[in-house]
Amino acid sequence: MYFLLRTSREDYQVIKKQTAAAASRKAGSPVVTQGQIPPRPTSAQAQPNGVVEAGRAGSPLQNTMAVAQQGIAGSPTLPNAPPTSSSPVPQGQNGGPAAPLVHVTRLPWEHAEEIMSVLKTAFPLLALSMETMGDQISKFFKCPPDEDAYRLIVALLNDALQWIARMNPALEDTKLPPSTEANISRFAETILPAHIRVAFEADFVAEKPNLYKYIERLRRWRDRFEEKLDRRPPYQNLESYSPHLSEFKFQKFDDVEIPGQYLSHRDNNKDFVRIDRFLPKVDVIRGYGICHRRLKMRGHDGSVHAFAVQHPAARHCRREERILQLFRIFNGVLGRRKESRRRNLNFHLPLMIPLAPHLRLVQDDASYISLQGIFEDHCRQIGINKDDPIVFALKKVIASLEPGRTGQQLVDPNVKLEIFNTIQEKMVPKTVVLEFLSSSYPSFSEFFLFRRQFSYQFAALTFLTYVMTMSNRYPHKMFISRATGNIWGSELIPALASTNPTFHNNEAVPFRLTPNIQSFMGPIAIEGIFSCAVMTIARCLSEPDVSHLPSQLQ
Repeated sequence: MYFLLRTSREDYQVIKKQTAAAASRKAGSPVVTQGQIPPRPTSAQAQPNGVVEAGRAGSPLQNTMAVAQQGIAGSPTLPNAPPTSSSPVPQGQNGGPAAPLVHVTRLPWEHAEEIMSVLKTAFPLLALSMETMGDQISKFFKCPPDEDAYRLIVALLNDALQWIARMNPALEDTKLPPSTEANISRFAETILPAHIRVAFEADFVAEKPNLYKYIERLRRWRDRFEEKLDRRPPYQNLESYSPHLSEFKFQKFDDVEIPGQYLSHRDNNKDFVRIDRFLPKVDVIRGYGICHRRLKMRGHDGSVHAFAVQHPAARHCRREERILQLFRIFNGVLGRRKESRRRNLNFHLPLMIPLAPHLRLVQDDASYISLQGIFEDHCRQIGINKDDPIVFALKKVIASLEPGRTGQQLVDPNVKLEIFNTIQEKMVPKTVVLEFLSSSYPSFSEFFLFRRQFSYQFAALTFLTYVMTMSNRYPHKMFISRATGNIWGSELIPALASTNPTFHNNEAVPFRLTPNIQSFMGPIAIEGIFSCAVMTIARCLSEPDVSHLPSQLQ
C-alpha cells in the first residue's frame, strides 16, 4: 500500500499545480513559479476559494489553533455549536466579540502528504528501504531508445490502419492527415535515436508518401526493429542494471513484503511473504508493440514472484486498477456463494502495483501467451506476413466501394462475410488456437483439464467485458496461462460514447467469441460450461439477497 500512496501523492501534486494555476487565473493574479517569492498576506486575506486563513489553509498548525480557540472554555461542546451561557464567548483584543471561526476543508493532497509523513515518522527504516527499491527500479529499468522507437512506430501503424478502417479511403490517392504528419515530425525530432534519424526522415519527412506507401514503410521499419530486438539475449544479469537490487538482502534496512499482497483482501498480514532477495536473471521480453523486463523476487518461504516492469505505463493505468479493485470485491462475493464455489468461479486479476505515475509492476510469468503471439507463430510456420490478412481485407473493402465517393460509406455485410471466409480458408483457419495449445501438453487428460479451466475463466472474462462495456478486445490484449488455464485481459477500460458521457459499446457482439475460440472450447464446453458459468456469475452478483452488482455499479 505504500507504493499506491506514493503514486497517489505524486498524482495529487500535479492536480495541485493545475488547481493553483486555475485559481490564480480566475482571481486575475499571476501564477507564482518556483524561485519567486509570493507577497506576504495580511492578517486576514481572502483566498480565491473564499476561505479566510491566517496561515496555510488546512495546515496542522491552523487546525490546532482552531481547536484550541473553540475549546477555550474547557467544555466538551461541539466545534460548530453556538455559545451558551455556560461557555463564554471568546473576546477579541478590544474587548468585543471575536470574529467567527471558519471551518476549513482540507484538500486531498494535504491528506496524502500527512499520511506519508506519518508513515515515514513511524517506520523510517522500512520507508527508506521501499523508497530505495522503487527509485532503483524507476532509474535503471527504463526502456532504451530503440524500444521507445519501436513502440511509437507500432502506435503510428495501428493509428493509420484504424483510420483506414474507419474512413475507407483510396490508398493510392490519399495524402496523410495533417495530424499524422505533425506526429511524424515530432517523433523524428524528439524520440528517434540519432543514428537512424536521417534514414527515417528520408522516408517520411523529406518525401511526403501517400497512405499506401506510408503503411508499407512503417511495416518495413517495424519488422527491422523486431528483428533487431529479437537478436538480443533472452535475459540479462540484474547486477548490470542495479547492483543495489542484486545485493538487496544485505542492503535493506528492514523487511519488505512482496508488492501487491494487500490487494488480495486478506484478513491480516501475518502470513504475508517478505522479500528475501531478487533473482540474478532479468528476462527481456518483446510483446506486441512493447518491450519490458521481467523481475523475479524470492520470498522468505522460498516462493518465486515474477513481475513485468512496465516503463512507461499507459495514461489510463489508474482507471484500470480501480476496475480491478471493483472485481476483486466481487471475487469475495463469489467465494461465499455455493453456486460459484462448486465451479471454482472467480475473476483472474493479476496484481498491478504502481511505483510512480509512469511506472508500475504487473504480475507475470513465462507461461502466459497472448492470442496475438499464437497468430504470429502460425504466420511464421506457413510463411506469410502477419499483416497480410489486414491488408487483404482493407484492399477488398475499398475496392467494393464506389470509385467516385465523397464521404464515408457503409460496407455491404455480404462483402465482409466473403472477405472473412476467404481469410479463414487461405490464411488463418479456425483451428490455429486449438492446434497450438493442444501441442503444449503431452497427454489429452492434461489438455482436458486445461480446456475446462479455460472455459470457466473465459466465461468470467466475458461477463466482465460485457458488464463494463469494454470494446476493442484485440488478440494482443488477451493472455492465456499455459500452466493453469487462466486468462486475463489487459486495458480493462469501459468504452464511452462519442457524443455523450455514457458507457457505450458500439460493437455488434459485446464480447470476443471468435471461431478460433469456439473451436478450441468445443460445443460441449460452450453449451455446458461457458453459458452456464456466465449465468451463474450473474446470478451470484445480482440476486435480491446479495445485490452487490447494482449497488457497486450505481
